[in-house]
Amino acid sequence: MRASFNVLKVHFLYFRIILRLAQYDRKATYHLYRLGFWWELLSPLIQVLVYYLIFGVFVARESIGVSDIPYISWLLGGIIPWFFISATVIQGAKSIHTQLPLVVRTNFSTTILPSIALVRNLPAFVIMSLLLCLILTVTGTSSAVNGWRLSYAFFEMWLFLGAINLLNASITVRFRDYQLMINASMRLLLFLSGVIIQLDFSQHQLLAKLMHLNPLLHIIEGFRSGWFGIDNGRSLIVDSCYFWSITLIIFACGAYIHQRYQKEYVNYM
Repeated sequence: MRASFNVLKVHFLYFRIILRLAQYDRKATYHLYRLGFWWELLSPLIQVLVYYLIFGVFVARESIGVSDIPYISWLLGGIIPWFFISATVIQGAKSIHTQLPLVVRTNFSTTILPSIALVRNLPAFVIMSLLLCLILTVTGTSSAVNGWRLSYAFFEMWLFLGAINLLNASITVRFRDYQLMINASMRLLLFLSGVIIQLDFSQHQLLAKLMHLNPLLHIIEGFRSGWFGIDNGRSLIVDSCYFWSITLIIFACGAYIHQRYQKEYVNYM
């Protein structure tokens, strides 16, 4: 418990530094490219186009989406938060061990490093969300948008990613293979979280219960519920209780491991 409070305290004290480091990281990543920050939008848009051509054009439409929602809109509703989740988890997992030389020279807390990826990827998420909002307005389907549900889904996503980044980054410092395991897992979770195709568990109730243990599926469904008013047929209160329990456990474990081995991180350079 003390470790968790210490992590929260450090984030509160160094919040401005997190913002500055995130801005610096974005500039350092794209300063050699002519299109610069535009690649943060072009790259995901190209992926969306590929997925749309494969699953929205060449694959049977009935098997991959909701009948009364255009597939491109349904796809964007899930893939926009997924791009943010995937990039943040992958960057967050390596955030400590790749920045250890900087930590040694500047002598600031490693606790804030996993959270930098959250702030760094936020602008692209906001812009793509505005793009989806524009598409829904043009197509006349914006009436189903629920601002409260979207805000709650974003709140869940933000805190879950903060917790999982702290845990992953702390483990990766001591076990570098863990980074490769995360990269492979995110490719698999793209399909297991219902981002590209609609998961149908009508004939497999046990499988449905197992799949919904995945917190990312809960987040994706939350965003789609906010954008399109889709009801997954389950209790929001029950799902939320499970989700927050998992998030708190992950955060507590991450805080403990991080505090336990923080002084030894320099030995792994």
